[in-house]
Amino acid sequence: LKSSESDRPISEIQLVLLGRAHVLHGGYELPLRTRKTLALVAYLALEGSTRRSKLAGLLWSDLDRASGLANLRREIFRLHPTPLWSLLEINADTVGFHLVPPSDVTQFNACLEAGQLHEALTCYGGPLLDGLDLQGAEGFERWLVDRQADLLEAYLGALLNHAGALEASGDLRGALAAHLEFLRKDELQELVHCQIMRLHALLGERELALRRFVRLKEVLAQQLGLTPLPETTAMAERIRLVQSDAGFCLAVSDPGLGKTRLMEEFARSRTATVLIQGMEATMATPLTPLAEALRQAMANPASAVRMATLPA
Repeated sequence: LKSSESDRPISEIQLVLLGRAHVLHGGYELPLRTRKTLALVAYLALEGSTRRSKLAGLLWSDLDRASGLANLRREIFRLHPTPLWSLLEINADTVGFHLVPPSDVTQFNACLEAGQLHEALTCYGGPLLDGLDLQGAEGFERWLVDRQADLLEAYLGALLNHAGALEASGDLRGALAAHLEFLRKDELQELVHCQIMRLHALLGERELALRRFVRLKEVLAQQLGLTPLPETTAMAERIRLVQSDAGFCLAVSDPGLGKTRLMEEFARSRTATVLIQGMEATMATPLTPLAEALRQAMANPASAVRMATLPA
């Protein structure tokens, strides 16, 4: 049977499932009788119409089939006084929504598919059904853990893609913030620590970059009994050397001896450098090489940000 239409349209119902789970109706939180009622609503919204026997096994894993089905009937009936009742389709063998109420999970996935990374990240309010502890529902708990892992993986992937887009646009500070947010969710990702070190260095914050390396060593040692990869250690050493090096390097020799290649290699080993190349043809206009170098540097987002931090 399909229950009768509610007084309010479905657009006034919103399931908030990421973070602390609750149901909104007309902008106000809708009280539900039990936590298992909320779990049932969330499961049907995300998984669709489901056999009664499966729902009973998920939510009352510790009971026999008959007892689980009886409890399920009670939970379904508890939805009768609520606006959700009008959206349900209840059959002898299955239960589901004939009109699925909108949820932040649905919106999160839709934004990801549309490539709207910022909007998707805004939708993610935390782990799915965070803190919803149920008694005797081992089957539901296993489903929830898997779903939480899938959503977290999607969120972290979106964070990295968003960080890359921000850096490409020249927003190094925004890219850094996105990587730091990633580590708040998963601190074991060495590659993300490396990106943070690199961005700190590009922003001229070499001490912070080196502190990040120290933190990485602590995390790997304490949680995994490991040390950073050689590439990561080499990056930290380069940052340390740049921190202690002078800010100016000059190469002078006769033409054709490889000065350009030598200085390009040197520049690649440093962060946010400005390479100035003087030639005999520019002797009459000695500032021309400097002007050209500055134009090229300002076209590079990393160099532009670094130069903006220099005193006037």
